[in-house]
Amino acid sequence: METEFTRLDAADIKYARSAYNVILTPKRGADRGEFTVSLSTEIKGLDIYYTFDLTNPDVHYPKYSGTPIKFPVGATQLNVITYRDGKPIGEQVNIKKEDLAKRVDQGRHEY
Repeated sequence: METEFTRLDAADIKYARSAYNVILTPKRGADRGEFTVSLSTEIKGLDIYYTFDLTNPDVHYPKYSGTPIKFPVGATQLNVITYRDGKPIGEQVNIKKEDLAKRVDQGRHEY
């Protein structure tokens, strides 16, 4: 797929780069107010960085290890972005905890 992106760039054709974006999969904890979130991407080999403190994540913030992350007490929003070779490649996704709760309650589990 990425080979096609190179061709589209060379032809100056606009296309969706959403395959580089983070996919969030939330799950409720034992307590209804608790959440864990798994992070993944369609394109393998990307690094995912995240924050809960309303700042923009970069390589100086926690890197996702593959283990679901739990919202810390008092956190209201999760910000995530993908990097490759130390440079951002995907769009930053900012999602409020309450929006994740609504989506889980509606039976929608990936974003």
